[in-house]
Amino acid sequence: MITQYRIIFVGIHNKPGKLPLDSYTKTGKIVDEIASMFARWGDQIVKTNLYNIDSMPEGATHAAILVADFFYQHQFTQRDIVVLLGKDVQTVLTQEYGMGTINLNHPSSIYGGATRKAYIDDAIDRIEKVRLPF
Repeated sequence: MITQYRIIFVGIHNKPGKLPLDSYTKTGKIVDEIASMFARWGDQIVKTNLYNIDSMPEGATHAAILVADFFYQHQFTQRDIVVLLGKDVQTVLTQEYGMGTINLNHPSSIYGGATRKAYIDDAIDRIEKVRLPF
């Protein structure tokens, strides 16, 4: 039997008036396509942002408060696979999240159908390798 995981996709901040990694955005659509593979297996999918605000934080103190809130909100466990989207998120967060952390380029850097498919296939493959260790 395959064990279910919580797969958490982490962007940097919200677009004004949108939910984290909103399905109406280019990034959200790509994340949705990746996540659909794992949702069918019963994994819980979480789409979130490091900074749960509509812009970058104003200064180091504000950023630290938002990062603390991020950790409090998600309560990471060994059953989590954390997918960090983009260098900004990867720079702030470390690999202290339980089962696994995967660093991906930010999906907004993807242009063209072939590149998009390659990005999605690579992301799925990398998550599967953490999800189903040999």
